[in-house]
Amino acid sequence: MLGRFDKSLGKEKYEVIPLPDGPAGKSVSLAEGENVYLMAGSKNQAGQQKFAEFAASPEGQKIGMSAANADGTIVRLPVNKKVDLQTERKDPRWDVFADAYKTARYFPHLPDWTPIRQTSAESFNGIVANCGSDTKAELDKLSASLKTELTKQGVAG
Repeated sequence: MLGRFDKSLGKEKYEVIPLPDGPAGKSVSLAEGENVYLMAGSKNQAGQQKFAEFAASPEGQKIGMSAANADGTIVRLPVNKKVDLQTERKDPRWDVFADAYKTARYFPHLPDWTPIRQTSAESFNGIVANCGSDTKAELDKLSASLKTELTKQGVAG
């Protein structure tokens, strides 16, 4: 979203900062990653495989990152170790994302993401929209709501 924010807000009006450390002494974020989808019913399985291989190649990664800060960036962080983020991006703000991804976790399988995303979005939007809100109290309510939903879905730990 950096390209869109730079264009609509102006690069000088916001900053990208790392997450603060949590109770365990490090920051951990949820990360989903990017995917190349192959269609099971395709009549061109070999072509799909070649595309997937190209997309993960250094050349494919560089092409996907070539819109560096444009609206339609296809590759945010390179998956190919032969591609250097800063050589392609030339913007140190991307290092924050790369560093966060080093300790990120993929969220375990969840039968229905919709209530989780909706409840989280409503809570975060409410906190941001009301400067006088009690952030800790609102986050505690969100935590309880999410725990209830995870229990309902049979995945609470």
